[in-house]
Amino acid sequence: MAENKNAQQVREITDKLEQGIKELFESERFKEYLRTMSKFYNYSFNNTLLIAMQKPEATYVAGYTSWQRNFDRQVMKGEKGIKILAPAPYKSQEEREKLDPLTQKPVNAPDVPAWQNILDDTDS
Repeated sequence: MAENKNAQQVREITDKLEQGIKELFESERFKEYLRTMSKFYNYSFNNTLLIAMQKPEATYVAGYTSWQRNFDRQVMKGEKGIKILAPAPYKSQEEREKLDPLTQKPVNAPDVPAWQNILDDTDS
């Protein structure tokens, strides 16, 4: 159930990302993207685009615990994060095929990246 919800959320984010890429090369949007890219050069192309689409006025972003540990700042109550795609590492003790419970045939489950919330400095 949680995997299905996560897959749906990732699908929504990637759909928005595809739309953003289509709009990227329009004149003013491209300039906006370049300004955003210059601020968030350590993020991937996709995540920079997600930041620009969700909060164009963002100036500095970090995760919730990074604001607390690294910057000694507390995120204000009620603030919503900027969703970006993050790698979802996991430990696998044994590699085996996933079987469909009804047919007992192998099921190819695609790897789904997880989403992560980051916050702008104006949120703290």
